[in-house]
Amino acid sequence: MEIIEIYILCKERSKKLVLEFLDKLLPNRDTSAEDYPYPEYDDEPEHVYDDIYDLMVVLDDNKNESYSLYWGATDSAEVKNAMVFYTADGGLIAGIAVEDGDREAWLKRLSKLVGGKFGYVSFDSPPPETTQDFIAYCESSDQIRLVAGNVIQG
Repeated sequence: MEIIEIYILCKERSKKLVLEFLDKLLPNRDTSAEDYPYPEYDDEPEHVYDDIYDLMVVLDDNKNESYSLYWGATDSAEVKNAMVFYTADGGLIAGIAVEDGDREAWLKRLSKLVGGKFGYVSFDSPPPETTQDFIAYCESSDQIRLVAGNVIQG
């Protein structure tokens, strides 16, 4: 079965929300990196974090920094991967990778969990880099999506 990705713009940017999202959907997980340079993709990072959760605190405090974090399932869970994207304009996008199935149910479940009103289904493509671009993409997508809290069929 094909793997799809579902992305939702979260109601807030916080470590607490990320941990609730992860604990609910991917309790048995491992990070996808050994360390985390900050800022991301900087040739000379200010700091390199060994602990992803320490980095989350920094990202909570620095709303203008973008960063992408990924986790994989360590068991045969329904959710194969989870990811969060901190946007440079202070937003947070949560994503999951699951086997294709009831897309509407996944959109609703994830949006309820993170308090989001905008989201969409994708196929192995990262979300837009800003909250405005994310919302615009949701509004114009031809796939099933969530716009202003309402599911719209593609």
